[in-house]
Amino acid sequence: MRIEFTVDRRTELMEIMLSLTDYFTRYSDLRVEIDFDYINDVKEYFKQYKEHKAIKLLQEIIEKLSFHYDAPIALAWQLDKDYTIKKLMKYPFEDRLYGDNRIIEFLHEMKHFAEDTDYEAFYNTHLPIYNSWIDTVKKYIDESVLDYMCAFYKEDLNRKYIINLMPLQTNANYGVDVGDIRVCNLGIKYNSKKIKSKYYFIWESVPDASCLIQHEFSHPIINPLTDKYLDLDKLTPLPKDDVVLLEEQAYSEGLCYVCEQIIRASTIIYCMDNYKESADLNRLIEKEEKQGFIHTRQIYEALVEYQKQDIPLREYYPKLLEVFYRSIKKHYAENDQSL
Repeated sequence: MRIEFTVDRRTELMEIMLSLTDYFTRYSDLRVEIDFDYINDVKEYFKQYKEHKAIKLLQEIIEKLSFHYDAPIALAWQLDKDYTIKKLMKYPFEDRLYGDNRIIEFLHEMKHFAEDTDYEAFYNTHLPIYNSWIDTVKKYIDESVLDYMCAFYKEDLNRKYIINLMPLQTNANYGVDVGDIRVCNLGIKYNSKKIKSKYYFIWESVPDASCLIQHEFSHPIINPLTDKYLDLDKLTPLPKDDVVLLEEQAYSEGLCYVCEQIIRASTIIYCMDNYKESADLNRLIEKEEKQGFIHTRQIYEALVEYQKQDIPLREYYPKLLEVFYRSIKKHYAENDQSL
């Protein structure tokens, strides 16, 4: 299995349209505003289209619906390459956006926006810089992460894998499945030491980048399992301090928290299995605990035990959740800090 790299035309169009609304002001954690040539090019080229019908409709959707973080990008992937509507998947159209007709109307207008702005010309003009970013990112990705995931989850995960770069989101990453394609949508990581005209997607090391890829490619595996097996009645409300920490990182309680908690523990295992010489287990666990993922050690230990079993994670998952429930019960019995 190999990973393909791209700056997808559809997701980049969505990002540009979002930038013409108040989206990146509402969700300021998604972008660090800097004087960056490409962002300035976007602002200059598209500033005259802020009153376009598609942008006004998009602004209404942002205000009225839960259209943020992974939802816009996941929706963009479901368009044909000429920006016409493909058959929409259940997520996010039904599960997140309640099948609202404004979404269908917006997707039709999205195509008109692309035509009215000659978006294709803008995209093609910037292909050289997109390709330079792709070349940089490739240097930091260890593609053996896919083989590791097959062995860890004990499943045949043979499918098409894509890393899609998001130039306008400087602090966001989303893993999604689009049919039989698994996509890691990767936000910019800036090297602030470079002069402002030479910013690139960059990480400190191959382990940093590969651990991130393992994390995002795990979401389409873990999220459905959690949705299938999680018993919400067994989840005690989080302590107030942890709720604040999670909200600052755009995470919520319930299913989202459980998925993120389990994936973060699996990423620590990946890091320890592949980069043990440079990794410190206690430091990695403590880092997650400080961010509000207080059951990381218990989940990590349960996943280590799972690795000794001769069954795939999908069969072990109910047992994993039982460990999670017990950890919750013990934690709140000791601390008595629930809401």
